[in-house]
Amino acid sequence: MKIFAKELTGRLTTLECDSTDTIAHIKAQLEDKTGFPVDEQRIIFNGIQLSGDFCEYRTLNYYRIPNEATIVVPQRLRGGAAGE
Repeated sequence: MKIFAKELTGRLTTLECDSTDTIAHIKAQLEDKTGFPVDEQRIIFNGIQLSGDFCEYRTLNYYRIPNEATIVVPQRLRGGAAGE
């Protein structure tokens, strides 16, 4: 199967995967393809964030993410003030 990862910039990345792949695996694949670090990724599907806690170890099938679905991958904002 394949899914599409859409960044807020509009960039679309195609990922080849299996329904038994975990969110953590998808994030690693995204890092390999885009250079976007895993720890800065959030994954959203149908308005639900699939990152954090145990979400990352659940599968695409668990979240009912179908073939050719689009997930949104906004970049995590870094905290802290300038000069720190």
